[in-house]
Amino acid sequence: MLTRSTRTATLSLKRSLLRSSISVSVVSKLSIVRFQSTLPETPKEVFTNIFEENDPSRQQFFEYTWGTWLKDDKLEKAKRRTEFSIKGLNDTLMRLSAAAEFAKLDEPLTEIAANTFAVRKNLDLIGEGKFDNVKQIVSIHEGKHHRVYKFQMEDTSETAEEAKTPREYILRLPYKLDSSLYVGRKIQSEAATIDFLQSKLGLNVPKVIAYSASADNQLGAPFMILEYIPGSLLMKEWNPLIQGAINEPESKEKLMSVIGPIADFNKQVTSLTFNHFGSLYFKQDCPIDIISEENQEIYEGENEDIELKGRWVIGPTVEKAFYKNKNAVKQSVLDQHVGPWPKEEPLKMITDLVRLELESFKTRLALAKAGSSPKLENQGVLIDAIKTYEKLLKISNDLFNLKSETIPNLQALIKPRLSISDLDPMNAIVNSNKNNEVTFVDFEGSSIKPYLLTDYPTFLQYSGPKIFNLSEEIEGYDEMDEMDKQQYEFMFNRSRNQFYWELSLNDRSKKLLGVISPAVKLIKSPYSAALDLSNDKDFLYVQNGLVELSSMWEMYKENQLIGENAQPVEFTEDELKLYEQSLQNYQVEISATPFVATKGWVPQDMFGKLLEQGMIVKDGDDYKLDTEKVLE
Repeated sequence: MLTRSTRTATLSLKRSLLRSSISVSVVSKLSIVRFQSTLPETPKEVFTNIFEENDPSRQQFFEYTWGTWLKDDKLEKAKRRTEFSIKGLNDTLMRLSAAAEFAKLDEPLTEIAANTFAVRKNLDLIGEGKFDNVKQIVSIHEGKHHRVYKFQMEDTSETAEEAKTPREYILRLPYKLDSSLYVGRKIQSEAATIDFLQSKLGLNVPKVIAYSASADNQLGAPFMILEYIPGSLLMKEWNPLIQGAINEPESKEKLMSVIGPIADFNKQVTSLTFNHFGSLYFKQDCPIDIISEENQEIYEGENEDIELKGRWVIGPTVEKAFYKNKNAVKQSVLDQHVGPWPKEEPLKMITDLVRLELESFKTRLALAKAGSSPKLENQGVLIDAIKTYEKLLKISNDLFNLKSETIPNLQALIKPRLSISDLDPMNAIVNSNKNNEVTFVDFEGSSIKPYLLTDYPTFLQYSGPKIFNLSEEIEGYDEMDEMDKQQYEFMFNRSRNQFYWELSLNDRSKKLLGVISPAVKLIKSPYSAALDLSNDKDFLYVQNGLVELSSMWEMYKENQLIGENAQPVEFTEDELKLYEQSLQNYQVEISATPFVATKGWVPQDMFGKLLEQGMIVKDGDDYKLDTEKVLE
């Protein structure tokens, strides 16, 4: 099984004899995750004084190191550089320590510094009225969207019992990949979502201690400080290619040891229904002008929860698709289409997402035609994307018949429920301090939406041909060579793993099982593709969903699956020919692009190997694969 080495960097803090200061040491260390590592196991440590903000020896600590991009590597790494003030962190912790004594008892948040808020009930994790300097900071994860540091306070324990538990915490900083508006909303909403999961639902999640949605703070960067959860990732137990037929006991047990805890968590998260669609925020964070007037009780019975009443509100969604690639859209326009939405309009978010994409495409096209675009645009692609989204707009609000009795338990499926966007074994920690209970982390981009519009967890998603028995369903399988067998085995494994999720959903949340209906999947496929729009040409997948839907339109309308007022999706013969050719060309383009699934990103140890072997070579300021060398 392939593993990828993960680099960690450690900052150790040491008192100076001349002043009460701290020196920071940077340590690089490895742990195995996916690709076999060739990096050294010995940590590299560098010390720096906490007050010397411009000390060059600490700069490497902030650099992105986990991979290299074949194109625009310097630019991509610059976006992921996470410099922050170490002194500012220390000062923030000092304020947190003092804040517990002065926190307002009637408010969940306490502003301890400019744009920096502490979650009052969690301040005991820092220690009331007692401050100790930071001793060590370790970079433990460089993820897709943010970097995670672990820091440790100096040990000033007065008893041996206190000294047994190091005072360790998590500092998480986002990369500079999104607009400041979106970064801020994501942090605010995630802090509230974690608090809700812990305070209302009693789930195993790390406690949020403090956060800032703005770079205008003591650290100089948006951040979140959380409780540190010791343990190993559930991902270490995940082997999606394990051999074994469906319901074969040994393989099923191993796969369900990962799928099961995630399904249990999903059941608890979706057990409560809300009164609006959108995303959770602390009431103190969400501006009053974007909170619906009726949005005083966010879930039934909230007013009976005396300690929690009025703690949270439902504000604008932070689902990624509403903000990604929307730099051309004015905030005043964007805010008209990000909710919150009333529970009586479960499909309104589809219409608003489509309108936002159209606004973005049309604005970019106008700028390109005027010669004012900040980047080179493919005007033909933008024009075709606009045509596709205009077709989707016509049916978006009637995509489903909300009175249908054909879809089992439809009314349960369209209620507002919390949706965690990244339920994944990479975001689940087997907690060594709690009898190996699974603790879930990373709730960025969570939203409240109909379960009808959700998808499988990403690590289980598969839209290819379903195979459930290789020998019975694949003619001549036993006589195939190994290469051909592997292709079918891959399809079988993905089908089997997805089936186990469906089985888990049936066992735990039977009323939500209608979401896996083939008809439901096909009807919402244009919307699902729109959620996953990575670049402009991906509009072809939205178009593909519309073409498939058009072929089933009459049948679905007859069976009352599609809205009563929906007009059929129609394509001319010329449109279909152009679509087929364009999609085929795009798929050829993708298949010829190295590392397309990671957008040209190569794990650093793999990159080093391929570069050394001559399979990756320099191409000006970029890199490329030497195809002849690869094929040797």
